Amino acid sequence: MSFSDILKKHSKNQVLLALQKTADDHQLAMAAWRLPLQDKLYMICGQAQRFSENEDFKPENVGPGFCFFPFRTSEDTPGILIQPTILLSFEGANINILSEEGIKVFKTFMEILTSGQVTENNKGKNNLTESSESRFKEIVVQAREQIRKEGDFKKVVLARNQFVDPPSDFSPTDLFLKTAQSYPHAFAFLFSYSPFGTWMGATPEILVQVTKENTFKTVALAGTQSSEGKDTSDAVWTQKEIEEQALVSRYIINCFKQIRLREFEEEGPLTVRAAGLLHLKTYFSVDLNQIEYKGLGNDMLKLLHPTSAVCGMPRNEAMQFILDKEDTDREYFSGFSGPVNIDNEINIFVNLRCARLDQEKIVLFSGAGITRDSNPDKEWLETSLKIKTIGDLINPTS
Repeated sequence: MSFSDILKKHSKNQVLLALQKTADDHQLAMAAWRLPLQDKLYMICGQAQRFSENEDFKPENVGPGFCFFPFRTSEDTPGILIQPTILLSFEGANINILSEEGIKVFKTFMEILTSGQVTENNKGKNNLTESSESRFKEIVVQAREQIRKEGDFKKVVLARNQFVDPPSDFSPTDLFLKTAQSYPHAFAFLFSYSPFGTWMGATPEILVQVTKENTFKTVALAGTQSSEGKDTSDAVWTQKEIEEQALVSRYIINCFKQIRLREFEEEGPLTVRAAGLLHLKTYFSVDLNQIEYKGLGNDMLKLLHPTSAVCGMPRNEAMQFILDKEDTDREYFSGFSGPVNIDNEINIFVNLRCARLDQEKIVLFSGAGITRDSNPDKEWLETSLKIKTIGDLINPTS
């Protein structure tokens, strides 16, 4: 029986579980993902190359793999690039093998898969503290007052988390597959590496994309409201939300100016649906067939991250406020992740709507952009709406 025939006898969840167990047994990292509006599901297992500085990671200069980076890189929370030992792709009912390397790893994977005894392996623990509503609102007020006093300080993004008890039958791999099916417009991912836990998420925000047609793309995303009972044409945006989105767009344009790039297309802002939310979104693109710019993806990743949509403006002032005041350890929330140089494309997304899936607790993350007109109660509600994106898939009452 061929490898493909064996895989076809097993569900995607069984293959994911076998690959995760294989990674743990060999002290490797694994990831799975599905790009927006695509059916193809990818799985990867391999060595984890660590980066302690964002600037060291140049996606256009590395081999194929999957990157997973935190909000701020450090020795404790490094950036990770999974270099594939095993790389699989599922498209519909068909299964294609893109790469087979590492005889020992491959043998382990097949033994685990065919044993019929694959079980969940969710042993991660964390030292995070759950965010307090009163403390979050207090920091919002402090941020708003500082923005009003300092003319150059325009916006800061504050993050919080929420703990959820996992159901008795909780399965991280099953949650990932459910998320990928529920939110087709989002980039859905699962990442697991024993030193840093298991993470999954669904995000609508492209950070850096270089397509096989040689087009660079990024987006500005800001403004949030519930989509319940609404079409995108029904959305009414406040002045605060419109200005917040404009700040993010100007930030991207300023990045283009820093590298003296003028040949870009801008579309928006448009109202778009992402899971149960509506956002304002502006699309930017550069036709690399028309201009000579090798390394645009590398340069823009360095300039963009962390974007004003997850940090603030100006970036240095916003980052300092976050470091001084925020009491949530973001870890990999509001970092970035995605496949690089697979199928001749780079697809890196901001880690929004994500969760850390640990043995005793599920930690859900979200953030809100604070400006001079922010209302603490409304900002808390906005973070709650964002948390429901993943929370409702775990527990409809969360």
